[in-house]
Amino acid sequence: MTNNSFNCTIPSQSQIGTLSVTLSMVKNGNSEIDSPVYARATNSTANTYSFSRCSDYSTGFKCQSILSELTDCGWCNSTATCTASTGCVGTNFTRTLFPSFDGFRPNVVASNSSVDFVVSGTNFAASSGVKYTLHFIRSSRSIPEDEPTGDGLSFAVKTLNRTLIRFEGVIKTEGIYYPVLYANKKVVGNNEVPDSVRSINCSDIGNCSDCRRVSVCKWCRDTCVAKSSSSVSPCIQSSCQEGLPSLSGSGADVHGDLDANVTFWYPMNTESSYFISFKKSSKRQVQNDSSIPLLFDSTNQTAFFTIPASQFVPGSYQPTIQGDNYISNTSQTFTFVDCEGETNCQACKDDSQCIWTNSNGNLKCVGRQLNPAASSIICLDFTDEETSVNQNSSIISGLPTSNRETFAIAENPSVQSTPIIPIIVGAVVGGVLLLVILVLLAILILKRKKKDDVPLLNPPEDFEMVIISRDAEPTFNVTKNQMNNMKGLEDELLRDGFPHADNLNGVPGAGEMESFGKFYIYLAFSKDRFTARDLLQRYLRIEVDKTKQETTLFRTTSNSTQMYTVYAKVLGLEFLWNTLASPIHQIIRAGEQEMLRSEANGNSSVNRHQNTNLTSFIGLEIDSDSHEEDPEFMEANMYQLLSILSKIFARIRKNIPFLSPWIRLAIRDTRAYVSKRFPSSDSKVVGSFLFLRYIVPAITSPQLYGITHNPPNAHAQRILILVSRVMQNLANETLPSTKTEALQKMDQFVADNIPILHTMYDGITNYHPTEEDLQGGSALNLPDGCYENSIVWLHNCLLRNKNKMSATTLESIGPHILPNEISKR
Repeated sequence: MTNNSFNCTIPSQSQIGTLSVTLSMVKNGNSEIDSPVYARATNSTANTYSFSRCSDYSTGFKCQSILSELTDCGWCNSTATCTASTGCVGTNFTRTLFPSFDGFRPNVVASNSSVDFVVSGTNFAASSGVKYTLHFIRSSRSIPEDEPTGDGLSFAVKTLNRTLIRFEGVIKTEGIYYPVLYANKKVVGNNEVPDSVRSINCSDIGNCSDCRRVSVCKWCRDTCVAKSSSSVSPCIQSSCQEGLPSLSGSGADVHGDLDANVTFWYPMNTESSYFISFKKSSKRQVQNDSSIPLLFDSTNQTAFFTIPASQFVPGSYQPTIQGDNYISNTSQTFTFVDCEGETNCQACKDDSQCIWTNSNGNLKCVGRQLNPAASSIICLDFTDEETSVNQNSSIISGLPTSNRETFAIAENPSVQSTPIIPIIVGAVVGGVLLLVILVLLAILILKRKKKDDVPLLNPPEDFEMVIISRDAEPTFNVTKNQMNNMKGLEDELLRDGFPHADNLNGVPGAGEMESFGKFYIYLAFSKDRFTARDLLQRYLRIEVDKTKQETTLFRTTSNSTQMYTVYAKVLGLEFLWNTLASPIHQIIRAGEQEMLRSEANGNSSVNRHQNTNLTSFIGLEIDSDSHEEDPEFMEANMYQLLSILSKIFARIRKNIPFLSPWIRLAIRDTRAYVSKRFPSSDSKVVGSFLFLRYIVPAITSPQLYGITHNPPNAHAQRILILVSRVMQNLANETLPSTKTEALQKMDQFVADNIPILHTMYDGITNYHPTEEDLQGGSALNLPDGCYENSIVWLHNCLLRNKNKMSATTLESIGPHILPNEISKR
């Protein structure tokens, strides 16, 4: 006998009874040696037989895989083992219904909180002979077949039936985990994890808005806690604004102290000391940071303080309240004004903190709160020589004496009234002269800049709709009932945590990725910007996890990169317009002039040697080896390119603070996630998303980004391609001459700007938005046609690729997929 096989001659029927041992065989087949199946011999041909034990196939998946070879093996539900039919008691033996682990929920949990985990599948055994346990592992690439021990992440059964098992437990550490089900210490299923679960430590979230975006967290008092927590109250119900302390006023005059109070939304711990400070509202932050102590009343929810207004310079301030373990802004800003510094009646009255009044015969602006008894004066827009005014009364000639308010006619009543007509005449003459001077200056400037001035297109009225409107025309023959069915599909695709993302990522084919990414992110936008951001991050992380070599990270077309492209186009077009529209239009105008000059000279090539300014540079052929170029001319054109590059890069750096907070968040979070797996690539991934997939495409194809109506002319396109090529080198941190020797002079530009680039990247990714920054987080107002196109296209794609979906995904999404594709109009 060799390798569990031996050769023998099948005995005849008459010989079988004389054998001294019991031996079972199946003709031309295999047999389980623990459970004989007797066979009759039909001839004496020598055959080879393999003998194995069913129990060698320890899991249901393995047992199912060898049914065609070991014809007597099957699954015994009462013991959760692979065995022969004679080794299983009663009706528990099956050769068709094997246990499977198909689904899992929830997909997002709060760390250190008790959670009910639900495992769905088939043919679970409700038997005392089978012990199920649920484990969470860190990697889905290596699923242990045998149940691990001592990992602290195993949970016992709470309830059980044939298709559902409930476990109760706590995941203590945040992170991404993969659930694995074991029966009698052996893995259930085919060693593939159907879903993942994300554990979030709510207490690590430091602000209300981020906390409320996480489905398992809530903001209570001044802390983010798990929703399952019942020990902290009160909690935010509708908006984070309700949890901010509120001041009794909105401003004060700097010429006196002001008594004020602040109301908290829950009783404070008055064993601690609390202070209020006023920080100047500017990008440079604190200009005055005087801390004023708070004194609480008996409710411990209202505190009183005195504002030393004279210590502040006029301006808007952000009040901030701090305690031993507490810090919070208030729900409003606070404005300090200098009322007495206002000498104009209307300007005084425009400020709610000031009033224009008659004080001891003098008209002046004073603080309203410091002068509560002062009566307000109405401002007059004009007067004339015949107007008679009694400055010490409340009456003007011709008005009824019941009018108790004084009309402000002169700032100083002791000064005699000046005839108004000469003043008006002088003002008109002076105004005309000034206008003439301004017109002459304008003419001179226009003449000087006539050749280079480029009339820019008017900016779009709604930047976000420029891209979306291209998909606004309905393209499918979809009925109202069909659209109603799509609502369930939308709910599944946008469910918290996107539990189907790992499976759906492999559903669209290569030719479908662009539309899949576009329409999926549109669908998320229809809910709100937060959902779109979370969807993008989910797919970006999937790509990071599956990337094996960091040099290929985000370098190929994928669902995640297509999502980001559309996400950035929709939310970032205003930045691109403000940064690139002017230089691109100037390049296009110069290209048009060059083409006209070429046509006038009777040829289509550029007369390079007659002009070395921008227009001649546009006609430059970058490969100097293919043309006989004057070295001096080449050098002049290279410096023209350098000038254009420097201008565009300077505009990018200048406008980065105005980059959409939604794009900054996407880049920030992706950089942080990439740095954990590929630390040396964290800067390059910022370059990939900022330049290669956002700025550079807008330079090479401005018509696709609404910067121009039509593609650039051929001459302008050349320079735009050259600019984009060097920008790509800068983003990749590679020298331009590596691939194009003629761009050697650009090497220094790249080398000098890499440190500047890194500083700019840090500014983007160190960004922490305020709630005010994200006030535009509501749903995009998608045109009906765009929404319809998005959900119907996704439906058709999923229908075409149903065979690629896992059983779990199909179970959730399948009921919302119609039998046939919805046709186009």
